[in-house]
Amino acid sequence: MAENGVTYQKCITGSDGETYCRPVDATEATGQPAQQADEILPPVEDLVNPLIKWLEPARPFIDDPAGWLSSKAQQPEFLYPILIQIACIIVALALGALLTPPFKRLITVTLRRFVEPPRREGLDILHKAVRPALWSLLLALAVSLLGSVDHAVILVRTALSLAIAWLVIRVSLSFLPEELRGLASVLTWAFAIFFALGVLPDVMDWLSSIGPSFGNRRISPVFIFQAILTAAVLLFIANRAAKSMKRRVNHLPKV
Repeated sequence: MAENGVTYQKCITGSDGETYCRPVDATEATGQPAQQADEILPPVEDLVNPLIKWLEPARPFIDDPAGWLSSKAQQPEFLYPILIQIACIIVALALGALLTPPFKRLITVTLRRFVEPPRREGLDILHKAVRPALWSLLLALAVSLLGSVDHAVILVRTALSLAIAWLVIRVSLSFLPEELRGLASVLTWAFAIFFALGVLPDVMDWLSSIGPSFGNRRISPVFIFQAILTAAVLLFIANRAAKSMKRRVNHLPKV
């Protein structure tokens, strides 16, 4: 049968020396089932529908922003949750900024107890991570406390996702080559936005379902990213171990 411009045939040689062929489909010719296009690329609706569902409550604001704001501004049950969330964000940011200098000094003093002198590169990475890490912890605590009393947390959760993205960027970019830092930053901020919208699990499921099947696994973007990340971590560990062994060998007494 003709498929994608290719005609498959199955041929045998008879006792008279002649070759006899008959048309067959791709499955019978290759012995493997033909992979359907929807198996490689699942419907985009699996990703779009959660976004539409999330945007549905915002439709009155999208249709008439001025009218929606004027009506909601006079409702205390609408203003109070927003003001409480904004207050939590401001307190978390201010407290994190105040605690950053003492935590940096604590990290430096702690490292000097084990490593003297501390490696400048590692110390700089830890210092860069202090402020976004404190903000992430404090905002996560605010989300937990507000969620325990069934309070709205959309604004605090958005601030938390941005703080985590900033933390990941500041730490991970220190280990990445210069040419990959821009792409890593864009991906991190994109996933932070999906997390803030509450659709990150749906996005991950959709990305995990993309790609051709290979045995019991699917070669999806998530699988490829995991493989690259694992290889990068192993190469980093091997490089550090090789440098450490080289320093020890160089310090061995010469005979």
